[in-house]
Amino acid sequence: MSNLVWQNLVTTALIGTGRQALQLDLPDNQLGEVLSCLDTSDPERALLGAAGAIYLHEKAGKLPAFLRSPPTIRPPDRREILTHKVLASTSIPLHQTLSQLRHFHFYWSAELTHAVLNELLNYLKSSNPDYSSLAKVMPNFARFMEPSVVVEAFSGLPPLLKGSSQWVKAVNQFISILEFRYEMIQALRTNENRRRASGEAARSWGFPP
Repeated sequence: MSNLVWQNLVTTALIGTGRQALQLDLPDNQLGEVLSCLDTSDPERALLGAAGAIYLHEKAGKLPAFLRSPPTIRPPDRREILTHKVLASTSIPLHQTLSQLRHFHFYWSAELTHAVLNELLNYLKSSNPDYSSLAKVMPNFARFMEPSVVVEAFSGLPPLLKGSSQWVKAVNQFISILEFRYEMIQALRTNENRRRASGEAARSWGFPP
């Protein structure tokens, strides 16, 4: 942008177009071509148009900040990496793995939730699952699993009500937590749908949402 063009705009704006005519020293570029098309018969309109053209020209010539610097890749949680490694090890029983997870208070990704859920279901189908040990970790599993997997887990676990009374109690507690989270997710979705519908209705009538 020519500094002289901008200085003339600022000076004219301060003094007023009624006292000083707008003078544009057109630069020899695309900006000059745009400024030459302004209707100078209306000084106020020409002043605003020139300011807008210069602003857009400057903005178009600058690289956005998110392109100037490389994107920051968030490393995966170390606890999640450790959990995947432990799940892949056949030398450690699953109930011991989940017992260790009780001390890892972090929200699991969908990938980790699926992995643990699949291992849990396979373990329960084995010949002699340790219901007592699993019962201690089930509530934590329900609290920290990825919400997008809640519906899937909620629909897949109720048939597993078997085993000792302690296990049945733990599964019931697990399902109760899942039900609560499921209801919360549904409520949030309903509120969001209502908000969107309200906004669309307002716009259809010409009102701001």
